[in-house]
Amino acid sequence: MYLCLKATTVVWCGSPTIEFELKKASNMSGSNFGPFDNNVSISLRNVNNGWTMGVPSVSCAGQWSCTFTVGVSELINSLGLNGTNSFEATMYSPPGGTYIGNTGQASLVKCY
Repeated sequence: MYLCLKATTVVWCGSPTIEFELKKASNMSGSNFGPFDNNVSISLRNVNNGWTMGVPSVSCAGQWSCTFTVGVSELINSLGLNGTNSFEATMYSPPGGTYIGNTGQASLVKCY
């Protein structure tokens, strides 16, 4: 299964937040095709220092894509991110269960 994770910066209640959209790659077939069959747990990890943070059960069951949000300050503080670090996401399904994929790396950069 190939997973895509799209990150968008939004302002939620006055605080900058990253909204993540998780979905399966569109060219899947067989049992990998179709909506998610259950919810997922996500672990975010700073690639440079190894710090991690968990995102408990994300509601994906029966959906073609699902979203979750993390506050920018929470992401930076929990992962110890600085200007040169990147992070990656790993999915487990059902929560705490079988590893289902790693989405690769993403970075936070300061906007000017």
